[in-house]
Amino acid sequence: MPFGLKVPSKNTLIFSGVVGGIAGLVYSSNKYAQDARTRLAQRVSFLADRPCGVHEMPRKVTVYITAPPGDGLEKSRTWFREYVKPILVAGAVDYEIKEAKSPGQIETSVMEEIIQRRREAAEAASNTESVDHEPLENKANTGFTSTADNMNNKKKSVVVSDGILATGRNAYSEGLSGLAKG
Repeated sequence: MPFGLKVPSKNTLIFSGVVGGIAGLVYSSNKYAQDARTRLAQRVSFLADRPCGVHEMPRKVTVYITAPPGDGLEKSRTWFREYVKPILVAGAVDYEIKEAKSPGQIETSVMEEIIQRRREAAEAASNTESVDHEPLENKANTGFTSTADNMNNKKKSVVVSDGILATGRNAYSEGLSGLAKG
């Protein structure tokens, strides 16, 4: 070897090969993950560019997070921050996070929400039936409706959430069982 350098030993070559391979694997994994996040963010960016009407509510998603089995909740929070949140932000989607501290909490939450929505829908249906049976003589036949009536009708048709996002396999299974039981 020139300049008096010695050929590295067999153990040094093995060590540097293993360390180089692991470093290359970590680097390529991080690069591919970043490319995937960028690609997905570009796919949903058209939602952010689309203007929202004056009387239109922004899109809203409910995000359920649970801890993986045998681990803490922080791992799921980190996964949400790194992979899910950038896509929601790129699409200008509003989100509400609900974390489950104990098993079965998401299932009961989803089930109660579905039951509450069904009750509200049944109430609204019964109210419209009772309004339809009232005599028309009491209503002013001017062709215009009051702003209070318009606001009440819009308030009844407001969608609380456009969807459910479950982060983690426990959250996914509990969300599905809550949907089935609700």
